[in-house]
Amino acid sequence: RRSSDLNNSLGPLVGFRNRLINGDFRISQRNGASAFSSGATAGAYGGPDRWYVSATGASVTLQQVAGTAPNQFALQVTGGASNTGVEIGQKIESQNIYDQEGQTVSLQAELSCSAITSITWTAYYPGAADNWTSRTSIATGSFMVSSTPGVKSTTIALPSNVENGLEIALSWGAMTSGTCKIENVQLEPGSVATAFERLPVGVELALCQRYYETGYAQYFYIQGISANFGGVPYYFKVSKRATPTISFAGTWQYYSASTPATFTPSANAPSAPSTDSFAVIAASATACGGFVGYGISGTTGTWAASSEL
Repeated sequence: RRSSDLNNSLGPLVGFRNRLINGDFRISQRNGASAFSSGATAGAYGGPDRWYVSATGASVTLQQVAGTAPNQFALQVTGGASNTGVEIGQKIESQNIYDQEGQTVSLQAELSCSAITSITWTAYYPGAADNWTSRTSIATGSFMVSSTPGVKSTTIALPSNVENGLEIALSWGAMTSGTCKIENVQLEPGSVATAFERLPVGVELALCQRYYETGYAQYFYIQGISANFGGVPYYFKVSKRATPTISFAGTWQYYSASTPATFTPSANAPSAPSTDSFAVIAASATACGGFVGYGISGTTGTWAASSEL
């Protein structure tokens, strides 16, 4: 028998059943427990890791909040005036769903809303492997919800096209006020929804960091050496899914003749970032003798690397 068939049969006996990452919303590298305003845009990342939000008409707010016991966390969506629709979802990398082509999977989530009474679930596949320029619906349905948290589940027959990837989306109409809470979202092989699989937090964090990682300006100083160009390597904790986009925030400083001086960091020279590392460059430095670490002499520099789908 194929290993995927055996995996589907064993169900709860097999580890790493959940093909969704951070289904309990424990990991939130971008904003922690702070609120994130989505804007009226599609596919924005700013809440708990791996989960995007799309809002039409006007923005909604995403926030990691306390979950329903015994769940530690939940994703809370708060409505906004003039909003006309919301979608929360996750795109699964092709390598993590390839074995489920032609198979049946189970989707479950614990849901509650103060005003919304129905949430639509939809499964999609992309036009090419891990390329979500376009998407095609596989199946859709609805979960009836109320203010009392309840576990909802369904089964989905996956076509061969999921070799390119899979997207699971939860959506609803206008949300001008009120809140919805989403907890313990799981997509697993087989037609039976089993108890939510809770991985060790370090494992969940590493899975998230394949797609997004953040860090701080690091101290680097070499006595007696100076140049009008400076660079320092940064190595990712986890190799990225693809060459990431590097962004910078805060105040970055280098040592100019032992005195801190600000600069605008670049990650594009002398070589482009890779899936394992990048270099912070001070291209216009004067007598650069190193870099000032985070928290020293007013340095507040941070970086983020994203290879989200």
